[in-house]
Amino acid sequence: TCGEQNNHLRKIICNNCSKYRPLETYTNIIFNPMFVTKAEKKEYNMRRKHESKVYQSLLKRNKDPSNNKEICFYAIEASWLNKWKCFINNDCTEKILSNNEKPISENKNLGVLPPGIINNIKLCDIYKPHGKYRIKSGMKNKKDYFIINQYLWEWFLLNYNGGPEIQVDDY
Repeated sequence: TCGEQNNHLRKIICNNCSKYRPLETYTNIIFNPMFVTKAEKKEYNMRRKHESKVYQSLLKRNKDPSNNKEICFYAIEASWLNKWKCFINNDCTEKILSNNEKPISENKNLGVLPPGIINNIKLCDIYKPHGKYRIKSGMKNKKDYFIINQYLWEWFLLNYNGGPEIQVDDY
């Protein structure tokens, strides 16, 4: 099943959909964090490392390998991406975000939790002629949002859901 809901083999990624195993399917990570097992903690940290590697790999891809054409770029809300970076680095300091903005587990051994769904709604206006979203005027790149390539956008969307999709045409 998607996300390996009944994961008795201890895989962090679903074989069917390539989605990370939801934290809710672990016995303790979300619902009973003070009783996290060594195996759960190991898988949780494996997920962090794996996500970091995938991110670095996809970050470098700015051409479509099948036809070498330029790809699309998308805006992603800065606070969400910063929360994700805090999760990946297990950064409990206040370098990027204050700790009250980070979802931190009760169990200090787990540290920062994943950021939740992507919420780009405060970034966008609806562009009426095509029904597409565009960035509101006054929003600043690298302050309110970051621009990412389509591979990163699709990967984040697969694993974290949310939106709306804001394609950036003039990047």
